[in-house]
Amino acid sequence: MKRIMLSLLVAATAAGVSAFTNAPANTAGYGQLKSGMISGNFLVNKGTSNFQQRASVDPLANCNDADSRHCVYDVTASGKTNIPDQASYSDSEITTYLSNGWIAADADSQPALYDN
Repeated sequence: MKRIMLSLLVAATAAGVSAFTNAPANTAGYGQLKSGMISGNFLVNKGTSNFQQRASVDPLANCNDADSRHCVYDVTASGKTNIPDQASYSDSEITTYLSNGWIAADADSQPALYDN
C-alpha cells in the first residue's frame, strides 16, 4: 500500500512540475505588442513637426486647417511593432514611418491639422 501511495505521489509531482516547464521559450509572433512600442492606432498632425498618437479619431470633424501633411495616419500592424512609444513624433519620423509602411494616410484624412 505504501509503495502504491509513493508511486502516486511521485507521478503527481512529476506532472505538476512538467506543467510549468512546457511554455515556449520565445513568445514573439503570438500577437503580443513589444514593450515600449506605440499603443495608439493613429498619429494626428498637430502642426509644426508635432504628431501625437491617439486611440481613436474623427477626421471628418477635426481635420480643418490646411497643412502640407495629412491630418490622420493609421498605424499599420508592422508599425505597432516598430514605432516607439513617444509623447510626440517629428516630421522626419513621419517620413521614415511612411517609407517603411508603418503608417498610412487615413482614408478620411486630407492635408490638414487635427483640431482636437
